[in-house]
Amino acid sequence: MRYYLSILKCLILFVLIGCTNKHSLLLNSRMILKKLFGRRPVTYNLYILIFACCLSFNSFAELTKVTLHIPGQSSYRFAGYIAAIEKGYYQAVGIEVKLKIISENTKGYPSASSIEEPPHFVVGSTQLLLDNNKGSSYVVLANFLQKNIFIFLTSKNTDITSFFNIGNAPISFGEPNAQGMFSSQLIQASVALKAVGIDARGLNNQPASWDEKALVEKKTWLIPSLLTTGPYFLERQMIEPRIIKAEEYGLSLYDDVLYSNRQFIVNNPKLVADFIDATIKGWHFSLAYPQDLIAILLSKYQSVDSVFDKDFLNQEALIIEQLIQHELVEIGHVNVEKWQKIARLFYELKLIEDQNIDVAMYLHKIPEREHRIISVTNITITYAVLLSIFCGYFYYDKKKYKKVILQQKSEGKRLRKFAETDSLTALDNRHKLNITLDELHQEVVNLKIEYCLIIIDIDKFKEFNDLYGHLAGDAVLVSLAKRTEQILRVYDSFARFGGEEFVITLPNTSRAIGLTIAHRILEANRKNQVHYDTEILSYTVSIGVASSHPTDKTSLDILARADKYLYQAKDKGRDRVCSFDSYQQPKDQ
Repeated sequence: MRYYLSILKCLILFVLIGCTNKHSLLLNSRMILKKLFGRRPVTYNLYILIFACCLSFNSFAELTKVTLHIPGQSSYRFAGYIAAIEKGYYQAVGIEVKLKIISENTKGYPSASSIEEPPHFVVGSTQLLLDNNKGSSYVVLANFLQKNIFIFLTSKNTDITSFFNIGNAPISFGEPNAQGMFSSQLIQASVALKAVGIDARGLNNQPASWDEKALVEKKTWLIPSLLTTGPYFLERQMIEPRIIKAEEYGLSLYDDVLYSNRQFIVNNPKLVADFIDATIKGWHFSLAYPQDLIAILLSKYQSVDSVFDKDFLNQEALIIEQLIQHELVEIGHVNVEKWQKIARLFYELKLIEDQNIDVAMYLHKIPEREHRIISVTNITITYAVLLSIFCGYFYYDKKKYKKVILQQKSEGKRLRKFAETDSLTALDNRHKLNITLDELHQEVVNLKIEYCLIIIDIDKFKEFNDLYGHLAGDAVLVSLAKRTEQILRVYDSFARFGGEEFVITLPNTSRAIGLTIAHRILEANRKNQVHYDTEILSYTVSIGVASSHPTDKTSLDILARADKYLYQAKDKGRDRVCSFDSYQQPKDQ
């Protein structure tokens, strides 16, 4: 029995050698041998000899060398890649990564034309989608930052609070083209200005600059910046920053996207899949052990005079974790629907020519892993036969297990969607709304990010039901949901609060922008006509708008304020928007 058990262990060892990446096996060989054969000196040494002999038949291939371009200086923003290098995750799958830092002139938003030598992998922004439209061939591999790191930065010493009141103040976006668009690196600025109806050509445009010193020295009042850097460096100069986000104006792009060349992916599908897996593993390590990664950055990746000191990296790590949103989605998740909306936006702005662009062709789908076939030239025929039996069994078992897991995940997603969706309007229900509000409240507490909340109530809805019937009332509720959704931005949340009441949350949105959106909703529903049976039904709504405040104890505080303003709107005659701030009495907006 003991003899047969030893043979079985040897066969398992052979399978490991044949089917496992050699570099991964080498890194873990001592652990594997101890698990299989224990620590007895004679047998242990004997099996080490067998192990070495087997490896001699399956010699280690050289590491495959690839280049990775990252924008700007190495910081926690690229922690996943650096962790994968330093912890050996790339090496474990047979990859040697050469890290190359590209120009910081645009804070790391390269276009294909700005890259001299095409890399195997590059970290860039949504802008590379434009390059594809111009004949480039970049494909999205993963989105590690689910929220936008790009911001516009000013100080609270200026009069600029939003794009509505730039006036003649100096801004450092560069000169716009004949169509009123800035360079592709500043597409966020172009879209934000168009959203508020401002022609960029009529502004006091200074040369493009990302330098916070220009704000400190008051050479300019508004610059493009990053959430992780600009505010931090202004605060170091004892200047209170004011952050303006592109999301407030209907633009939600991706930053720090991992790309690769299409032909390289076609020629090296397994290498690309292994690279993605190793990078994801690097991000998991960075998020679990941020101080370890910061120590690596300080010791190996920062120059003596680098401004990225430990204090900066600590605050950057907190912000990056929030932007990754790893507690909500899988690390590296690619949202196809969001990419499609980005493409439509680019078309509307005449940045791309194809109205029906298929974004899916630019999003990489990781192929299913397959066990490698062992060359029979390196082993005996008997070993090949036994190995094929074992590999076949393990492969079948893995496929079966994977199928079960995928089914469970799919069923879980379906049940979660069912539990969070209103059955009539297909909007979020109250349970999902509570989750959204809690998340936004945490952003206010941790990142000081403001948001707005809008409550909508259909005027005299009970009388409407009594007159036309409840089915007609349901038709109005569904129509209101569809019409209002057309006005909202990609990242806004829309929920049915109960009965004829609806709640909208506007992340990263000031009260001024929230009121603008609320008035659009009011006007759109005032003009909306609902065709039911032989009737054409019209209705109006009353709206209350509230913004978050740092003193809010829970997410219910903003909800209570918005509800209060809703009833003020009803008391003043309905069909209107009401809000309030600390400097004015409640008034009709």
